[in-house]
Amino acid sequence: ACTLAWINTPPYKLKTFVSNRVVQINENCPSAVWRHVSGSENPADSASRGLYPSEFLEDKLWWHGPSFLLMPLEEWPASVPHTRPLEEVKPEVSSSMLADLGTNRFIVLIDRSSSFLKAVRCCVYMVRFLFNLKMKVLKHPRSSWLLGPIQSSEFKESRLFLIEVTQNHYLGEDMKLLQKQRSPSKSIVALSPFVDTLGYLRVGGRLANAPISYQAKHPFLIPRNSHLASLLCDYFHRYSGHGGPRLVLSLLHREYWIPSPRSLLRSRLFRCLKCYKFQAKPLQPKMADLPSNRVTPGRPFLETGVDLAGPFQVKMSTLRNAKVQKSYFALFVCMTTKAVHIEVLTSLSSDAFLACLDRFVARRGLPIKIISDQGRNFRGAAREITEISTFLKNNSPDVNHYLARRDIAWIFHPPYAPNFGGLWERGIGSVKFHLSRVVGNQTLTLEEFMTVLVRIEAILNSRPLYDLSPSTADSFDVLTPGHFLIQAPLLARPEVDLSHIPSNRLSRWQLLRHLVQSFWNLWLREYLQTQIQRPKWTKPAPDLQVGDLVLYSPRGEPNAPVSEWPLGRVAWLGPGSDGTSRVLKIHTPSGSVTRPTNRVVLVPSQ
Repeated sequence: ACTLAWINTPPYKLKTFVSNRVVQINENCPSAVWRHVSGSENPADSASRGLYPSEFLEDKLWWHGPSFLLMPLEEWPASVPHTRPLEEVKPEVSSSMLADLGTNRFIVLIDRSSSFLKAVRCCVYMVRFLFNLKMKVLKHPRSSWLLGPIQSSEFKESRLFLIEVTQNHYLGEDMKLLQKQRSPSKSIVALSPFVDTLGYLRVGGRLANAPISYQAKHPFLIPRNSHLASLLCDYFHRYSGHGGPRLVLSLLHREYWIPSPRSLLRSRLFRCLKCYKFQAKPLQPKMADLPSNRVTPGRPFLETGVDLAGPFQVKMSTLRNAKVQKSYFALFVCMTTKAVHIEVLTSLSSDAFLACLDRFVARRGLPIKIISDQGRNFRGAAREITEISTFLKNNSPDVNHYLARRDIAWIFHPPYAPNFGGLWERGIGSVKFHLSRVVGNQTLTLEEFMTVLVRIEAILNSRPLYDLSPSTADSFDVLTPGHFLIQAPLLARPEVDLSHIPSNRLSRWQLLRHLVQSFWNLWLREYLQTQIQRPKWTKPAPDLQVGDLVLYSPRGEPNAPVSEWPLGRVAWLGPGSDGTSRVLKIHTPSGSVTRPTNRVVLVPSQ
């Protein structure tokens, strides 16, 4: 019925597409008579609505068509469905101004630009493209085209165009009110703005009689919420050699005026990566809880931290012209009692350290865990231990059972994280403190060097584990690491001989066990309480997320300033037992690196 109504309607009253189709139908079938077939008589419905194959065989409408086809032509239905006369569709007259279309597109261009100069250059090249295209169509010689470097006139025209586009987009209503001699909005009325003869919105102000240039008296008014204002702040910040807010503002006000610019200027300067590098400080997460090996009683050196120090110059003999050789020392620290053990090395190699480890184990017992930084000599020693364990396990069932219960677990701290091993780092500092005062500038022989280090070891193992108690009634008030090694400070006088005491009063073994238990009770009662406070790093650091942009300490340059740190992106965060991430993996152009959180700086998002 709808199509029949279209055919019976004059084409000029229909829409363009339908009108063209109706004209084609009338031209091809000028003498055709169009009639309406009701839905009950339409055989097309059988196919469009769907029937089973068996129903098609018995469907007379499908095989024979409408019933009136079998009648004479005079008896066919001549009724035409009632159609409401259609009103003439008049052509819509619409006008689109090129300026408005251009304004919207250029606002998008400004918003997508990362710098003011880039936005100006884009405008220049677009104007050049249109001009050169026109010259090509008119077949002008190439010499008349705009080519080569950007001229100052082109730069100025594009800059003024961006200002005009921004003002029309953000302050268009105010400009219309000013042109009608009416007051603008309250946000700019205090500036006494006016529209100059070229159509730009300028600040009126009160400096008309000042002996300064016209641009400084009446600067261009730039909306604060426009992206052009941010680009201008960035441009003058770089132009002033990354100057501060006052310098940038003074340069900006010579030609432009941004209402309430200080907060905008501070936010833009804060996002300057080059300036941020000179002011940023590495993240410092909250100090973690003490690990279980620091607060659980256990055999001395069961869990041990180790570090190396040196080199030191030693003589190989007492002769006048004896050969001088570099030597080092390894410091082993008990994680529970803070007892120390020092061994001398003549080279920084895996073999030398394995020999040093053998001497340590022979004197202090086999540890179940050794913790160290990621020094190459330590990594080599750990690989060597793994290779020896594999070899022995494959060749000796007895040793296999022994090593299954006594293998050393080696834990490496992330690189550039000395705070992870503060216990042995502080021990190294104490050894160097005493060594520098005892030795001075002298060159010792190897035996003398070993003797001095062992003496310093005794001094460190005789230090109190906590502040001295004001009461000296209890003989155990001053608890030292030596008490857990020999049941007395290593520098204490020899004890009185108790062998004459009858065994039925107190055996020597019982006395020894009683002393050890007293030491551990005092350790639990007095020493642990001194470790309850966090002396520093009490505030949590900002949370890092995967994908954040960070500055990280460069490889091989742990003391490089933050301004020289390269950029990377966080790829993985290693949460600690308290949920705070203290280790992270960073993706860089040359691969991935692992750093502690206090060796990275979070870059503010743009």
